[in-house]
Amino acid sequence: MGDAETITRNTGSLFIGEIVSRALYMLFFIVLARELGVSDFGLYSFVFAIASIFLIFSDMGLAMILVREVARDKAKSREYLSSIFSFKIFGSFVMAAAVSAFFVLFGVRETALAIAIVMLASFFNAITEPMRNTFLAYEKHHYYAMMAVFERAITTGLGLAFLLSGKGLLAVLWVFVISYAINFAVSTILVVKRFTRFSIKIDVSKWVSLLKKSWPFLLSALFITFYYRAGLIMLKLMLKSNEPAGFFNSAFGLVDALSFIPIMLVTAVFPAMSRFHLSSKESLKILYERAFRYLALVALPIAFGTTLLAGRIMGFLYTSEYSPAVLALQILIWSEVFLFFNYLLGYMLNAIDKQFLFTKTTAIYLLINIALNLFVIPIYEHTGVAAVAVVTQLAGFIMLLYYCSKNGYRVNLAKILAKPLIACLVMTAVIIAASGLNLFLILAAASLAYSAIILLVKGVGR
Repeated sequence: MGDAETITRNTGSLFIGEIVSRALYMLFFIVLARELGVSDFGLYSFVFAIASIFLIFSDMGLAMILVREVARDKAKSREYLSSIFSFKIFGSFVMAAAVSAFFVLFGVRETALAIAIVMLASFFNAITEPMRNTFLAYEKHHYYAMMAVFERAITTGLGLAFLLSGKGLLAVLWVFVISYAINFAVSTILVVKRFTRFSIKIDVSKWVSLLKKSWPFLLSALFITFYYRAGLIMLKLMLKSNEPAGFFNSAFGLVDALSFIPIMLVTAVFPAMSRFHLSSKESLKILYERAFRYLALVALPIAFGTTLLAGRIMGFLYTSEYSPAVLALQILIWSEVFLFFNYLLGYMLNAIDKQFLFTKTTAIYLLINIALNLFVIPIYEHTGVAAVAVVTQLAGFIMLLYYCSKNGYRVNLAKILAKPLIACLVMTAVIIAASGLNLFLILAAASLAYSAIILLVKGVGR
């Protein structure tokens, strides 16, 4: 199968898998927010913010190394998988125990217990990651998509059953332990039967060698994760209340659900990008520019539409208790536009062995994010955090675009954005004209208008 066919197949697999798993997640997320209320939902948001940081430290940037190196040379798969999996078991266990112990000793009882349960779930999630990365390295993305749907179906099914039967937050958190453990077992069986065997061995010298390669990826992932969670954690700690965190996360959860689009595309093309860097720079340029254009075609109408319809969307999905989050959603959606592009730009630098530039950029806009949040949170609370997210994503976009251009991968931004922007203006007029209709009718009319203009101006072609 040729490169184009492989990328198309992988993108399709990821698209279907992500649509299904994200739909399941959104169902669970919305019911969770409704059933728990703002305070408990804020605690849920806080403990999973801690868990996301834990996962970065447990990975140490090794996921990117496994995908990139095995994609280039499949003969190395057993060596890399054995070493990385062994490291993850040891490192994840130690870190999960340490985080749990810290909150038990210094946290309030309910928070400490919630953290301990989520750390156990995160341990299983962490040791499953090398299996998922093996699917990607072999460019068999349908296994990755299948397991994502499988895990999410278990989480959503059991989670909804617990929530609707009146179980509280702690009971729901145990659902993640169950689903992640089952996912680990099934994923491991698939890797051994379909791809490669591996062993568990303690080889400190090999671990050190891998970490010397992976540290820029670790720092990039860490800075990005802190960037996304810093505002949420700072809201909780600075305002001494769960409610602002709950408001912010109700908006952020909707925006974050859209992140599967750039993640899906970049995950599908990254192995090919890594290979093209060694074999065909021209093919890499074509792939990069095409991916940039497709992301623009999707990101811009979502941002325009959400800005205009945020109140209707929040009112449909949540109770009136969450109405203070509407403005945060209208602002936050614009950070997602830059996020779409930043995923591609960052992975482009990773593919061409310029990962340190990505690391430096993420460090800078994390510092900007924290500094601005310290100033705005006491005054503007969750709405201020949303505005800071836009500013920092824009700063990251400018820096990453500069570095990619400097290394020979320049894009004509005006040409890429012109046609989608024209279509978005027409779509905006349609939304305003149809404002009295049902929300779903407005969305349908807006989608048709945007698609028609894009086809009319030939915005999808080369």
